[in-house]
Amino acid sequence: MEQIPAPILSNVNDVVYESLYKERVVNITYLAQKNKIAAKKRIHPLGLIYRGITTELIAQDENDKKIKRFLMNRIQSAKIQVQSSTIPDGFKLDDYIKTRLGYPLDSKLIKFQAWISQKERHKIEEAPLSKDQLIKEAENNSIIVTATVRKTTALIHWILSMGPELKVLKPIEIKNQMKELSAKMYELYKA
Repeated sequence: MEQIPAPILSNVNDVVYESLYKERVVNITYLAQKNKIAAKKRIHPLGLIYRGITTELIAQDENDKKIKRFLMNRIQSAKIQVQSSTIPDGFKLDDYIKTRLGYPLDSKLIKFQAWISQKERHKIEEAPLSKDQLIKEAENNSIIVTATVRKTTALIHWILSMGPELKVLKPIEIKNQMKELSAKMYELYKA
């Protein structure tokens, strides 16, 4: 199944690209998912990230100085300003992507270990989970993979997307979470 991306207003798209290119501040009207009324914000754009069907603007909110993600399709208006944007000291987009994206559930790294079937082993061999990933051969050409990763919603979704082709071995909290989710799904589908 392929979802259709939410539309982005063309004038918003143009302003965001121009602001990134010219390194300018932008005034936006943004409707967050949890709000019913759009908020006016003055932001310093830092980069665009394309994640599946969503485009996210990474920017520093001038109001509270926090670096935030703004879904482009939720920006209702955008106006470029004359003022030059500033990049926070030490900010690197690559580092931000590595540590903050994937919706972290915990900031610390975990040792993840899973059994992966022969049918799906190529996925983990072609696109490792981490630089320290280790693969050990198991029965029937399946593998045991060990990697240091962050516990994120993206990790949980990936595990679930593998269905019966992956079994979490460690950490025990994620293994138990998968057991609970599987039991709930079984209850939902058994009738």
